[in-house]
Amino acid sequence: MRRARIATIAVMAAAAVGGGSATALAHGGGDHRGSDAHRLFAPGPEIGALKGRTCTIPDAQKLTTATSTALARLDARLDAAVAANRITQAEADARVARAVTRLSVAKIVGDAGHAPVLSVLGMTADELADAWKDGTTVRELLEEKGVTRDQLRTAFKAGRTAAKTALDTVCPVTDPSPKDGKGHRGHKG
Repeated sequence: MRRARIATIAVMAAAAVGGGSATALAHGGGDHRGSDAHRLFAPGPEIGALKGRTCTIPDAQKLTTATSTALARLDARLDAAVAANRITQAEADARVARAVTRLSVAKIVGDAGHAPVLSVLGMTADELADAWKDGTTVRELLEEKGVTRDQLRTAFKAGRTAAKTALDTVCPVTDPSPKDGKGHRGHKG
């Protein structure tokens, strides 16, 4: 269970820096030079479905098509769908609004979650991304920075707490039990 939590935070940290391999962080090293960065943009378990939460994202923290390539690509695809009369402009606008919320929340939570890890490593997100691109393993990075695995684990725990706090701040729970039909179904004995 503890290793799974560390792996979750590692995925968040890797997603936040936009590259590198989360499994390298999760498993403490290895030669994980290939990166499927597009998979890392999926919201982690901290975000999950935002059902039961009302998100209020400050304008300064909202992503736009100018600041997010994912939003720019989505907007272009939706514009083409509107032009081809496959969807209405209102549907396209609603989809973009949902994507802005989800991606903005993911960035806010990710930034909060990976800040303690970057702090203990004494690096910026760009420096860590460059290290991943250069093929630096976690072991090499820890040795280079003089950081122990326990210090890194502590930073991961602090990152998880910070990520949860950020999520609860931006998207507080408004309905503690959303009725989506997937709750407890009683004893079937």
